[in-house]
Amino acid sequence: FDQDMFEEEKLRVNEIMRNVGYYDFAMDYVYVRVDSTLNSHQVNMFLDIYPRRDSLPFQRYKMNDITVISGLRSTDFTAGQENNRIGANRWFFRNADTTEYNGIKIIRGRNKFLRNSAIARNNFLRKGSYYSDMILNWTYQSYSRMGAVKQVNTIITPSPKDSTLLDATIVLMPANAHWFKAALDGTNSAGDLGVAPSISYQHQNLFNGAELLSVHLKGAYEFVPGSKDNSGKSENYYEYGIETSLTFPMFLFPWLK
Repeated sequence: FDQDMFEEEKLRVNEIMRNVGYYDFAMDYVYVRVDSTLNSHQVNMFLDIYPRRDSLPFQRYKMNDITVISGLRSTDFTAGQENNRIGANRWFFRNADTTEYNGIKIIRGRNKFLRNSAIARNNFLRKGSYYSDMILNWTYQSYSRMGAVKQVNTIITPSPKDSTLLDATIVLMPANAHWFKAALDGTNSAGDLGVAPSISYQHQNLFNGAELLSVHLKGAYEFVPGSKDNSGKSENYYEYGIETSLTFPMFLFPWLK
């Protein structure tokens, strides 16, 4: 008899139910009955589910409309008309542009931010499929890993068209695309002093697909007192260089997506 095992089983049942469409299911509905009247140091276990308050069966939901609000900033929304309300919050673009791409409604303002293909590639919610906590978390994590995205908000609401359908709204708030850093280090090599300046720059959304461009300029100068070359000049040493890289958030290979 192990109470912790009961809790693990309740959690497992809850995860199964919420990953096959039962959006309004919760772990509190699962309970265990214990019958200890056997008088043999044994108990009978019964795993059961509480009925809903309205006594109706638990509803299995499918996804309906999927909307992505791309590039929303705090300066882009203001009070507006009721029919422009998005999700459970009143977020508005002053100059909204709506497009349909691969079954996703994409709403933008003046800032184009992410390409349609980048938005669709990181979204795993599909219209007509059963609701799943796991799929929703995958979508949230995929967008959150993009350096160009500062914040992700996901909103699931019942569809006004059908009580068995759910609408999903995903709000993507952009991070600062430009990143800059300057540093100055001191060096000491066997008593010889020097300086090593460096400058780094990153663009986190170069082609509006979360591509990362990095440029790193570095240099170093070392003073060697008392060291002279054949002409009698001091032998001080310096080096400089540049490092650049371009990272794509997808696997690139000829003829393969």
